[in-house]
Amino acid sequence: MTKTLLDCGNCGPDFNAIRQLVSQAFGASVIQAHGSEDAIELLKTRDIDLVTINRKLDRDYKNVHADVAALSEWLAVQRSEDGRVHVPWSAIVVDMKLPNRLAA
Repeated sequence: MTKTLLDCGNCGPDFNAIRQLVSQAFGASVIQAHGSEDAIELLKTRDIDLVTINRKLDRDYKNVHADVAALSEWLAVQRSEDGRVHVPWSAIVVDMKLPNRLAA
């Protein structure tokens, strides 16, 4: 079964680069949502395996260093001796409580 990635918030060129990488490297399909309403509707109606979010939560690449530091504290990512960041896991499961208005 083909996996599906939902890309939310990237511009056209970034979406196309992500789609090309994911489809060639993993054989997965990539669909795009242009806003939170689109994303929520797709999550309700399609089988989505992974969601990428950019800028929709007022996040941008400038926050990457702080994000990596937080993920390192949670042991979700690790740094090699040369300073590169890598994810040594094949899967990360996140369990969180959604606000009642977003819970299914």
